[in-house]
Amino acid sequence: MVATGSLAPASYRLSQTILVWGYAAWLTSYPVLQFLLPNNPLVGGLALIIGVGMACFHLVGRPGEFRFYDEALLFIAAFGFMFFASQLIGNFENLDPTALLNCIAMIIVMFLSALIANSSVLRQVLATYSVLVAGFLVIVYLDGDYVWGRLVGRGQPNYWGMVALSVACSAFAIRRFSVRIGVWAIVALILFATNARGSLVATALAMGIGSWFAFRMGSWRLRYKLLMAALVLAVVFVWAEIETGFISRQLLRVDDPYRGFENYGNRLEPWIFGLSLWAERPFFGYGYRESDSLFGPIGLAQGGAHNGYITMLVDLGVFGLLLYLLFIGRALSGVMKGLQSAEGLAALVMLIGYATIGWFERYALNAGQSTSVVFLIAAFYALSVGNRVRTRTAMPARVGLAR
Repeated sequence: MVATGSLAPASYRLSQTILVWGYAAWLTSYPVLQFLLPNNPLVGGLALIIGVGMACFHLVGRPGEFRFYDEALLFIAAFGFMFFASQLIGNFENLDPTALLNCIAMIIVMFLSALIANSSVLRQVLATYSVLVAGFLVIVYLDGDYVWGRLVGRGQPNYWGMVALSVACSAFAIRRFSVRIGVWAIVALILFATNARGSLVATALAMGIGSWFAFRMGSWRLRYKLLMAALVLAVVFVWAEIETGFISRQLLRVDDPYRGFENYGNRLEPWIFGLSLWAERPFFGYGYRESDSLFGPIGLAQGGAHNGYITMLVDLGVFGLLLYLLFIGRALSGVMKGLQSAEGLAALVMLIGYATIGWFERYALNAGQSTSVVFLIAAFYALSVGNRVRTRTAMPARVGLAR
């Protein structure tokens, strides 16, 4: 009996380690494969195989953790219905098997995200992912693949900006403050090198709000560190802007003839065109991921609307967008009840960052992007927190009725 009891903790710790590194490796595989196989459509599929493999191990090693709250299952079912309904209604006569595979892949990713969100390894997975990818971003930076002065990393600057956003938000799950600062320093380097302004704005907003909540809930020592860091950053940025125009000219490039304020009309054009497409099929749209092929008339066959919310309207119609907004709203409502934990704070900043980046990037839900997957993990964790709090609140009332 003693031997059995001593072996159980060891096997549990081993499975814990495998799950943490396995799931972190799954999330890390997205940017790594994108770097090694740029613009290859197999990247998402290869990464998904790793995730499914880890889920199978999870099922065998810890079947008790395969639990999903009703609200998470309802949202997965609702999104699945919208994915397939939009395809069948919009493209019934010319149904593309690849489009159906995209729908299936997105549903599988949602299940995997919900599984991690409800597991005992969530915080460790987010922390390990942020450290691993931060280290890999250094390799991307040193590779030196630049186009027109922007780091493209064998892909696109905006892609690496979004990866940096997910790393910055996940770093809130790291307990050691010095490691967290190191990760954020790498994120700042990548955002500056890529000049991905949408990711820069989203990261700054998310980290600002996250730091505020950390300040309010932290110990006096943490408050002192955050306050000193904020003061130093404020002084440095104000001085840099006054002396060199660093923020306006180098970061935001407001006077750049190709990317300055006068060039924002080029961003408005696909937005207006996307809304005109949506007006033709307002309820269920053209089908999930079908917007990729609809922007050719304005020369943006590969760029889409450059707005995740408009893309959602075009793909899934107004019903799809309302479902997505409800999903984010319920997640934000739930996570506010669990900010005392590191993973709760990381989930909050990820939700805020991803909701912000949706105004600048092309997809709202993307099975082939680690940032979208981390967002789903954060959202499903937030839903589970809200469900647990409501269950505990309702228990005394139920006990009283039973008596």
